[in-house]
Amino acid sequence: MATFCRRKSRELADAKDIPGSHTYELLCNQLWALLPSFCNNPKDISDSFKMMARVLGSVLKDNPEFRSSVMAGLRKLISSAEIEEDKLELAKYAKNYVPILLNVYMTPAKGNTAEGQRLAALDTIQVYLTISDQSLRQELFDNSVKQLETSENNHFQRESILDIIRILVLYQNSAQIANLFEKWVYPLCETVLENPKNQKKAKKNEIEENKENGKMEADVQQTKLRHKDKARLIEMEHKKAYRILEEIFKSESESCKEFLKESYKKIKKLLMTSLNKVADSSKAPRLRCIEHFISLSAPNLSADSKLLKSAIAEAVICTKDINSKCRQCAFNLISTIGNVLKTRDGGMTAYIEMLEAGLSAPLPRVVGATIRALASALFNLSEDMGLTIVQELLEKMAAQMLNTNREIVAAAMSFLKVYTKVIPKDVIAGSLPLIFRTLSCMNEDCKRHSRVEIGYFLSRMTRKFGAETVEKLIPREDEVMLRRLRNIRKIDNRKKRMKDGQRDQEADSDDNLHVKGVSKTLEDILKDSDSELEEMEERPKAKAKKGRSQAWIQDDPENIVDLADMSSSRKITATDPKQKKKSMEEKSQKKKDGGFRTAADGRLIISDEAFDGDDDDDDDTKPSGDIDTDTDDTDDEGKEKPSKLLKTGAKRKYDDILSIKSGKTARSRASTATVVSKYKAGGKGIHRPLSSAASVTSAGTDYRSKKAKGDIKKKGKPDPYTYLPLSRKNLNKRKKAVTTQQFKGIVKSKTKAKLKFKK
Repeated sequence: MATFCRRKSRELADAKDIPGSHTYELLCNQLWALLPSFCNNPKDISDSFKMMARVLGSVLKDNPEFRSSVMAGLRKLISSAEIEEDKLELAKYAKNYVPILLNVYMTPAKGNTAEGQRLAALDTIQVYLTISDQSLRQELFDNSVKQLETSENNHFQRESILDIIRILVLYQNSAQIANLFEKWVYPLCETVLENPKNQKKAKKNEIEENKENGKMEADVQQTKLRHKDKARLIEMEHKKAYRILEEIFKSESESCKEFLKESYKKIKKLLMTSLNKVADSSKAPRLRCIEHFISLSAPNLSADSKLLKSAIAEAVICTKDINSKCRQCAFNLISTIGNVLKTRDGGMTAYIEMLEAGLSAPLPRVVGATIRALASALFNLSEDMGLTIVQELLEKMAAQMLNTNREIVAAAMSFLKVYTKVIPKDVIAGSLPLIFRTLSCMNEDCKRHSRVEIGYFLSRMTRKFGAETVEKLIPREDEVMLRRLRNIRKIDNRKKRMKDGQRDQEADSDDNLHVKGVSKTLEDILKDSDSELEEMEERPKAKAKKGRSQAWIQDDPENIVDLADMSSSRKITATDPKQKKKSMEEKSQKKKDGGFRTAADGRLIISDEAFDGDDDDDDDTKPSGDIDTDTDDTDDEGKEKPSKLLKTGAKRKYDDILSIKSGKTARSRASTATVVSKYKAGGKGIHRPLSSAASVTSAGTDYRSKKAKGDIKKKGKPDPYTYLPLSRKNLNKRKKAVTTQQFKGIVKSKTKAKLKFKK
């Protein structure tokens, strides 16, 4: 069917029928997308696969748009083949499919889709090799090694070949693996990146030679680019070589195990001597190789082994690497070494001593990395250390917390966080005085920098032991920490009240309860972003989540929308057609009955709820629509406020004039009368008393003489001096100019009065 749709689409395209051609092309794509589903546990592989094998091969070769579906189908067929006959039938076509897949992977990708097909082709090759003949594996391996020799400066081709060798080496004998290790893996791992200083000198010499030979500047620029490309090529080869060695370590085949036994000393030499030669991108696979090697040779290792000491030194440095995978590999290696040494006599003490060696380093970065390594060891091996070792570690971390370097103090606070997570409550209780005494004596700059971690520790100790116990342990001189403890207590009490309220509301339904999971890894504990800390420090307002945009298709049961049609976009709407239809029916029903419900016999049902807003005794006041008054329409109409602008006997005449001009009767005038609001103004902003603005008089007007100029004294009142009220507004920096001008005016008037008096 897919082939027929493909042919029909081309015929319609030649006939200039673009919509029809597009429709058949969509059908063809959808039919090929169904192939992986048909390959789920089929029962007729040995009988039916030969009929479609040729079609699948041609599609892999000539139709890139269908490759992903075909490769997914092949992987499912191979993984679901349990009968030996089915495996033999699929393996028969390996010599046809694997070269096509190799060509797909060796072709440079243009775009994300093509890159995804390349990776899928490599996965399919890896799966197909599990059922292929040994002769085919051998032939592909030999050809790959030969191509590796010829592609010296081609970065992409060299990278692709090394990936193919990585999946083919597992099926070779020990002699071939040893030959690959001697000829390629060991030299690539030992390759040293060129020193930047020597590289600059080489560039200068090369430029001078080019000028003497008369070469153009463009040629010199190409020479510069070749140096960068060479550095990138060496980094890539480092990583791929360690990945090949890692695959050999992980393999369960007898040939790989035999090679590891025969080449034990060479591999040990490589892993111990190439620390300074490794590239940044290959640190993670190198650490994994060291971990596998230590696990392999665990019975022969002791606390004095040079391999363990060099491995711990490298792992400690890598705990501060920028790559998260490298950091995780470093923590895993530290844990593996601890598991090896904990079975030896005095091994755990020697293990901690090896880790503590970095605390005396002059670089803060190395000291911080050492503290993180000790935190990792405490997290994984706290039960094997013993109480004495744990207490000694805590005392040393307390000494590091008094350091003036931020990086070291932050690492020590991370150790303290792990300590409170892992160590039992009874042991923590005995060490609390030391911890709080150390926190109070910390450097002020470091304490401010680590305030989030300190807040986390205070909150955790408050939940464990109670706020009163923690408050007794904090020195009286540390007022900041006491204040933070009080704030934490308030926050915890507020959370408790909120949880109790939610528990009362959701007592019947358990589905809506969200339980916070407990951290199980070291990275989770050492994360700086903690929800509790964010609430204590910032407590930002929660933003409402934006709903996902949805779309509906307007169709009828009789006429289904054809998405391939050009006019189908008119049938797509952003509103739900059912809700729209329902709202339209409700609106039409309201128009019919005038907004009132009707009984079965045709009577109108009018409830009093519609008039609740007009009651005189309604307490819920609403703002008036009158912009000139401060009254409210929902208040009592009987309480009319007399206007100050009218005289006492003029109100009746004013009302008569109003009724004549507007044509209103006495009854209608009652509804238009000014209504007095129950609301009393007071406060700031929109609640300020607006009427008070007109009645405010300037200071000192009560003392002005009506008969002459100047002020007079009044009995029982202060002397007529200018008294300036003190207000908090005078402290506002933005209003400083206004306040200053006010005092300047007073001083100026006083100076003028003195001069006039002297004259």
